[in-house]
Amino acid sequence: MDHRVDNKMQPDMFKTLAEMYEQNRRLQEKREQKIWTTVVLPVRLAGTFSRLTKNDLDSIRKNLNLKNMSTLNKHDLIQQLVKIIPSKFIEVLNFLDEERCELLVKMVKRGGFISANNMSFSKINFFINYGIAFPGIYKKRRILFMPKELIDTFNKLNIMKLKYITQRNTEWIRLTYGLLYYYGVMSTWTAMNTIKKLTGNEVDFIKYINVLSLANDYYQQVKISYAGLYDVRVIEPELLAAEQKKRPDLDYYPFSKHQLLKAGKPGYIDKTPAMDKLIHFLLEHSDIGIQEISELMFNYHQMINLSADPSELLRNLEQRFKFSSLEIIQQATALIQDMCNNTRMWVLKGYTPNEILQGEKLKKNSLSLKNNFRYKKADIIDFKTGKRIDCNDPCPCGSGEKFALCCGKNNA
Repeated sequence: MDHRVDNKMQPDMFKTLAEMYEQNRRLQEKREQKIWTTVVLPVRLAGTFSRLTKNDLDSIRKNLNLKNMSTLNKHDLIQQLVKIIPSKFIEVLNFLDEERCELLVKMVKRGGFISANNMSFSKINFFINYGIAFPGIYKKRRILFMPKELIDTFNKLNIMKLKYITQRNTEWIRLTYGLLYYYGVMSTWTAMNTIKKLTGNEVDFIKYINVLSLANDYYQQVKISYAGLYDVRVIEPELLAAEQKKRPDLDYYPFSKHQLLKAGKPGYIDKTPAMDKLIHFLLEHSDIGIQEISELMFNYHQMINLSADPSELLRNLEQRFKFSSLEIIQQATALIQDMCNNTRMWVLKGYTPNEILQGEKLKKNSLSLKNNFRYKKADIIDFKTGKRIDCNDPCPCGSGEKFALCCGKNNA
């Protein structure tokens, strides 16, 4: 069974991703316009909550799992939240990682606020939704501030104990994100046991789930479903998990703790030698910078794991860079094929197609990887027509010769 989607049925993945990003951007801009209002510091919880909508307060109530408050009006709900939030704040701190805890430390040290100019909306939204810190405009600057009661509560904590907890939580998060970067999907218990082996320490199930849940609200990299934990780039986690189960003799690729911690960082790209060759090729034959090329590689890594055909990546490249000759296109084709064959794939539990073939990791009763996962030499496409160039077609270079006898001689 070929796991890849038929190209005739497959939508333009790049267009779909671009539309999703644009829709999210518009929604974010609309929400941001409402949250940036002037604030006078210091401010207490009651004054902070009065700035929020009833829906915002309900989000705080739900995230903190506060019972018997759903029927309260805004005034009464504020009164209850003012009483409860300081103690809930301490509970939430036990599930945070170093990044979020360090932000809170900075707020307290700097009089209760920090600049929010470089913070993403999703991260600001996390602090709002757990009743910890809130956005506002202070002295014409966008800030994130903590109400006075929470500053007082934070100052009474054992910071060394909190530091130990946040270090542990950071390791759990990064290792989990690293596992899912390479495997795509994994059962919660398998992830926990893997982390236990890597760290040499026990992993408490309830604490682990809470840490991951709050991390997802902040980083938005991982989700939880019936299939277990999965990377947000995975479109159909249940289908991916089912495909992985069809290979019971294939163990997960044995990544080191160091490799997983690196892969667990937001925005990480596994730059293989094959990818580096493509990057250098694009730098040489195009006029775009390394930042745009890095973003392109991040998207290509995702497309390969979503089973995009190499010819689709090639079409996308040509549309972006307008290659000057068929020879350059052929070079790009070979580099893309090489990158696809050496990219670690979710469906192969972190192995590359070349590793599977060379090491004979699958037995004969498994799927035929040679046909299904190792990418064949890609077709040459006439980008003016968008159609495949056959051997007997006129060469698109304009020579009048057949393609097979002209520019296609080296593509056989």
